[in-house]
Amino acid sequence: MKKNLAFLSVLAILLGVAFYLHQTKRRASTSETTDVDFAVEDTASIVKILMARKDGQQVVLTRHRDGWMADEKYKVMPVKINVLLSTIRKLKVDYPVPKIHSEKIVEMMKRQHTLVKIYSEGKTKPEEYFLGMAAKDGVGCYALTAENGVAGNQPYVLKIPGFENDPGTRFFTKNLDWRDLSVFRYSINQIKNLKVEYAEEKESSFEIVALPNDSFQLKRIHSLENDPIKNQPHQPWIEVYLDYFKLVSVESYENGYTKKDSVLMAPPFAWITVTNKKDEVRHIELYYKSIDRRSKSKFTHWGEPLRADLDRYFAVTNDGKDFAIVQDYVFRKLFRRYKHFFKNEPPG
Repeated sequence: MKKNLAFLSVLAILLGVAFYLHQTKRRASTSETTDVDFAVEDTASIVKILMARKDGQQVVLTRHRDGWMADEKYKVMPVKINVLLSTIRKLKVDYPVPKIHSEKIVEMMKRQHTLVKIYSEGKTKPEEYFLGMAAKDGVGCYALTAENGVAGNQPYVLKIPGFENDPGTRFFTKNLDWRDLSVFRYSINQIKNLKVEYAEEKESSFEIVALPNDSFQLKRIHSLENDPIKNQPHQPWIEVYLDYFKLVSVESYENGYTKKDSVLMAPPFAWITVTNKKDEVRHIELYYKSIDRRSKSKFTHWGEPLRADLDRYFAVTNDGKDFAIVQDYVFRKLFRRYKHFFKNEPPG
């Protein structure tokens, strides 16, 4: 037992010494290349980012006053561009690849790489570099400096302090991967008018109109001859409802869905329209989705087959240009009825 403990103690010391020497060697190598810097500190001045893969796939992200665009076609999801800008600012050289391995890494990067060009306001030339595969231990990625699209011959390993993964995975080159999935992104004071309409429950459809005194008017879209509700709507419940529209997103765009035309032959079961105070209109139509292999629930509590998916719907948005899938979990809270805004009715 004592021999085992002694052996383990010696092994632990040797491992500690080996780790210390490895880290010292790495720090020494890095200290020789302090003039090599891949990070761009002032990300607020960045106006354009180009990312191009060896196979030709590329994307250009451009900053505009109201956000970023991917290839001037799609709005970029704010959280994704924020992560990328943070990555660009935090990139650090972990160590230069030793000469014994550098030639092999350079050859590998000739076959597989992403060229990154970062254009900043007030600068005539972009910051540029090549990113390659993940480093051997999976922490960090290989990189080469670049000038005018020509790579240097000394590879480095880049990492983000505190991020135990490959930072290169954040530089994706497909414009759809950057696309903002939000349908509605409004604060309460941005909303001028909101309509929710139901195909089979016209008496439940409603309209909310913003008034000058920071209150809201609730109206039926389809009037009733003998309206059973005579009292005034509860303003706090209207405000709670409008707050749901601060961020509402689709799950995914499915414009290539082969059965889209047959889905659209049926009428939507609901549609929602929001007009902001700049008179910009956002509209979405919701359709029932048939049961498929992705459906979580396929039968009722009594064992009968469900006619439609309970967890997801199809949707058409962006002026009819996009066909999407949305989650009931996200949209359920938007499906309020006219009567739900009155005190004698539950707010939920």
